[in-house]
Amino acid sequence: SLNFKLGLDAATDFQIVTEWRRFERVSGPGNAPSLERQGFGDLIIRLKRNLFGNDEGRVAAALLPFLSVPTSTNGVGDTSVGAGVALPVAVDLGAGWDLGLMGEVDQIEDGDQDGRHLEWITTATTGHALFGPFGGFVEFAANFRPAEEGAWIGTADAGVTCPLSRNTQLDAGVYAGVSDAADDMTFFLGLTARR
Repeated sequence: SLNFKLGLDAATDFQIVTEWRRFERVSGPGNAPSLERQGFGDLIIRLKRNLFGNDEGRVAAALLPFLSVPTSTNGVGDTSVGAGVALPVAVDLGAGWDLGLMGEVDQIEDGDQDGRHLEWITTATTGHALFGPFGGFVEFAANFRPAEEGAWIGTADAGVTCPLSRNTQLDAGVYAGVSDAADDMTFFLGLTARR
């Protein structure tokens, strides 16, 4: 995914998130062959507004409404516009520890494309410096949806971060599924650059 951010003022930024190329492989039951799909992903337009704690204090929170525009190809995304809002909170716990909490609600297309439903997403993340420039984090994420849309999705995640300069950072890690409906394993590698 690529996330482009443009600061509109000291507390607000406009974001465009897209998956330039998405690849999915879903294992079939038993000896059935895997299903593979690839294509461009959907476009997500977001506006993030800091509510308090903007570069000061030990607690910060923001409001993050967004729209998902169906720009995907080959069935790797939705076929209609989606919307949602997230409330991320960051807490400086002291002694080099930090805590991140987020609640989110999305209105998205049903799996059979015959209506819409709400999904609730929660995450809890904690991080700490490891050694040298490296930091580490662990996270638990859960996605809850109506039973007719499938079981809940839960992952236990872990990763490392490494600043390359004041304005660039690398991060890498893994999402490990802890519920039956979650992907078994997802690896990620990221680069953040600020100008």
